[in-house]
Amino acid sequence: MNQELLKNFTWGFEIEGLFHDSLIDKLNKLGNEKHYIEMEVKDDSSVNVDMDDLEDGWGIEENDREIAIGVFKSFDEMLKVLKMFRNRENYLENSSCGLHIHLGVKDELLRAKIGDYSFIKKLQKWAGENLCDRIKARLSDNRYCKCYRGFKCSYREWRLREKYRFLCNHPQRTFEFRFFSPCVHKINNVKKFFEFFLNELDKK
Repeated sequence: MNQELLKNFTWGFEIEGLFHDSLIDKLNKLGNEKHYIEMEVKDDSSVNVDMDDLEDGWGIEENDREIAIGVFKSFDEMLKVLKMFRNRENYLENSSCGLHIHLGVKDELLRAKIGDYSFIKKLQKWAGENLCDRIKARLSDNRYCKCYRGFKCSYREWRLREKYRFLCNHPQRTFEFRFFSPCVHKINNVKKFFEFFLNELDKK
């Protein structure tokens, strides 16, 4: 990855699903050790994970939930924490669940490049053709991460900070990539996508 470009970003993520108490305990401990990392656990009514035959310890009152965690100073640091979510071991998910990556960018020129419609279209197309089938399904029929269609409509949605889009222009001035899946391929998908993202951004 382009290490010079990476220096311009901070990272965070939100992940939906059902979390074992042991995982939440580890994340809380990590937050206490690294005071710049904050974690929030909340219920999410859009998530529906089958909890049949689960043993004790899955989630607080076994609600479907979302965890938001950040801010990470490096991409590798974020990946290290994301790897703690081990599917079918301490974390359960299905197609109702999403993984949202937040990218913090201070440089206004970089922000303008990332928000360019032609750049976003290229990212959408590449993600739909090169990442796993779960992501292809999310991009084709998931209302929580709709692709941008047409410049005029996309420009309006971007300015209004429409939430449920492939890439959300978040009110907190982060870019929120909402199309990722928390499936077993999540680490590989995130690494592949942001390698492409950085390479293309470097060309602009």
